[in-house]
Amino acid sequence: MIPRRYYIALMIFLSCFYNDMIKVNLSVNLVAMVPVTNNTVSANQSTISWSAYERALLLSSYSWGFLAGNLSGGYVGQRFSPKILMFIAILGGGLITLISPTVAKLTYVGFLVIRIVIGYFGGIAFPLSHCLIANWATPNERGIFVGALISGSLGTFVSWTICGFVIDAFGWEWGFYAFTVFLPFVVALWWYLVYDTPSEHPTILPDEKEYLEDFVELNKEKPTKDRKVPTWKFLTSIPAISLLILNFSTGWGVHFVRQSIPSYVANGLGYDIKSTGYLSALTYLLRPFSAFLIGGVADVVLKRKLITLNLLRKVAVIFSHMIPGCGLLSMVYPNFPKIVYVMLLVVTMGLNGFVSITSAANIHDLTANYAGALSGFPISFITCAGIVTPIVTAHLIKEDETSLDLWRSVLYLAAAMYLFSGLQFIIFGSTKHQSWDKIEMEK
Repeated sequence: MIPRRYYIALMIFLSCFYNDMIKVNLSVNLVAMVPVTNNTVSANQSTISWSAYERALLLSSYSWGFLAGNLSGGYVGQRFSPKILMFIAILGGGLITLISPTVAKLTYVGFLVIRIVIGYFGGIAFPLSHCLIANWATPNERGIFVGALISGSLGTFVSWTICGFVIDAFGWEWGFYAFTVFLPFVVALWWYLVYDTPSEHPTILPDEKEYLEDFVELNKEKPTKDRKVPTWKFLTSIPAISLLILNFSTGWGVHFVRQSIPSYVANGLGYDIKSTGYLSALTYLLRPFSAFLIGGVADVVLKRKLITLNLLRKVAVIFSHMIPGCGLLSMVYPNFPKIVYVMLLVVTMGLNGFVSITSAANIHDLTANYAGALSGFPISFITCAGIVTPIVTAHLIKEDETSLDLWRSVLYLAAAMYLFSGLQFIIFGSTKHQSWDKIEMEK
């Protein structure tokens, strides 16, 4: 019989997979909605006239809502049912995606607003997932659970692959409609398979329940809602600050790929809309697989005590940030065949899957009691990068969106982010359980 905790990990993956699809579809859709070059225009398809900055604001608007969701998601997840809240978030995001084409044609501001709302629903998903991980994952299995969380970004690959062909065949509107087909399936599985804690699960075996309650740190003496979260102590802790910096650079690289790569492939490298979809998707293909695989391997290594947790995190950050930084730096050299640039991005983002055992997992090293509530802060730093990245990119390429010389300045900046953040985490990052991680009750 499959342990019930693995069903939880699977559903965390599936929910993040779906949220990711409806998050990133706009990046490819915009290429067809507002064409810059003739090769992204298909016959008999309507277009919209939005400036580069208007498009940049649309790409960053999801992150505005995502930021608000991150900051509130952990706190509400500590006080209410993560299962129910996540169900509402998945359903709400899917239904709003369904009306997106109609709103986009009617009003730019309205479309901006609904992207913010979709972002909010997506934003609360990550801290709610961390609440479930805190209740279901033993210390030696966190890599699998966090890997499942990160692997949900496989939705980017699926979304972009589908978008290019669907848009070419039916129009950019179907770049939104196509993903609502999966909505009933996802919400039904979530409702019937997910429970907040092992003690609430109706079919969990006694052995597994006892095993989880022996290892997972649940506060049984005091109601969870009465906990006083040590926010200020967290934000002034050197290991936490180092983690936040690492997450910001993670967000810069990830959002550069998610938000700007379709434009880079279509306008900078000159591919048509179908090629833009699947070539952009390739850049994100390896990351979710490597995240899940590396998380599992790290769990085995830790169980066998082949390496200390601290050394594991420091070595992994070389692969998750510093080598990808060098990969982005190599892309500034001219005269490579166009496909080489795409392959460099594939390898760079594949190695970034090591974040499943660095920036994505480190919050659980620092705190066990408040991982759900405080996880919103590291994720919010990723999201802040997502707000800034498209605007900075639009500014750097504003003179000519088809110029590879201008795109190289964008790559320089992303490379610098990765290299600096990785180095500082090696120096200042920590896996030591922090002294402020103790239960304090609200007065």
